[in-house]
Amino acid sequence: MKLFANTSASFQFFFAIFIILVVFLFTLGVGIGLSIPLFGLNAAELGSYMNTETVENIKIIKYFQALQTVALFVFPAVAIAYLLGENSLDYLSLNRKLNYNSVLYVFMTILVALPAVNVLIEFNESMKLPSFMSHIEQMMRTSEDEAKKLTEAIVSTKTITGLLANLLVIAILPALGEELIFRGVFQRIFTQMTRNHHWGIFISAFIFSALHIQFYGFLPRLLLGVYFGYLLVWSQSLWLPILAHFFNNAMAVLFYFYYHNYAPANFNPDTYGTQSVMLALFSSLLVAFLVYFTQRIYIFKPTIHQKLE
Repeated sequence: MKLFANTSASFQFFFAIFIILVVFLFTLGVGIGLSIPLFGLNAAELGSYMNTETVENIKIIKYFQALQTVALFVFPAVAIAYLLGENSLDYLSLNRKLNYNSVLYVFMTILVALPAVNVLIEFNESMKLPSFMSHIEQMMRTSEDEAKKLTEAIVSTKTITGLLANLLVIAILPALGEELIFRGVFQRIFTQMTRNHHWGIFISAFIFSALHIQFYGFLPRLLLGVYFGYLLVWSQSLWLPILAHFFNNAMAVLFYFYYHNYAPANFNPDTYGTQSVMLALFSSLLVAFLVYFTQRIYIFKPTIHQKLE
């Protein structure tokens, strides 16, 4: 029996935070050390390489983006599951098979949701803080613009090799790492803490969205986190939200690649659906139907991710 397997949810939460900090700092230190000979960097001027002016610097940024994901999410989740669970794979809900029809429904849901999501993003971006918080709002918009500029620099590529690298850094690693931590670890802990899987889903989704530190994308990311959380509850397998997260991020990467290299001038995936209320409404209805059919596939059984009577 693992030493911390039967501890309280509160202890597990603070213990998980501690593990994340320790593993992150250690892995980040090792990663920085490896980057010096790997890229021929000067350790004293490491920060100066984190700009988007050259192709070589973009490679460095992608390296550190991948390193951050692994150090902050993947490795800590594995360590937490080993220390807190009787069985690590069972703790993270990674040892349960998927119904492949649900994978198809999830892919279709992410695909048809684009117009509705774009409208929600536009609504989120139009939100304004009270006048006395104008300084904070300006800081948030500046931060958002910088994050957008960095993202565009990372995903901009004209080669298949660059596209595959982007899929790894932006789709595969975040889908795996963020779902391991937010759904695999924290949703489990918050469900235990509140004894209600709805609260467990919402709290972990709220933290998931907030930690991206992008206020003007907070609402769509919150709903996405809620969707991922229910996928875990319904399927009892973390692989389904991992795949959903991957589909969502990969679609964004692929759309960006197509838009900037092959798309006609009047095509823009970021604004698709925002000019048509009927299209956005139809998109929302399709999403609702697909989500309904997804949950109908699975038979509810009492698990740690469901309501504890």
